[in-house]
Amino acid sequence: MGFFPSKGTNLSGAIVQGEDYKPSTDGVIAYLNGGNNLQNLLDKVENNKGKVIAPKSQISPEMGYFGMFIDTEGNENGSTLNQLKL
Repeated sequence: MGFFPSKGTNLSGAIVQGEDYKPSTDGVIAYLNGGNNLQNLLDKVENNKGKVIAPKSQISPEMGYFGMFIDTEGNENGSTLNQLKL
């Protein structure tokens, strides 16, 4: 089990591996924080043998951007970048 870091002011999470867990593109999609530049994250996916299945795309000016990818284990994931300064 690995925990995602948090400064205590935002959501965190964990990633778990086990014998009974199977990679999938047919289940829950985890949306990860894309940081300050979502394209950098999507470029890392491609450079590390993952597959981008939805490029960086604007949801709306208020909501920001998203992208989707399949990781090296075969799991479908999403990533978001919110442009709003709250």
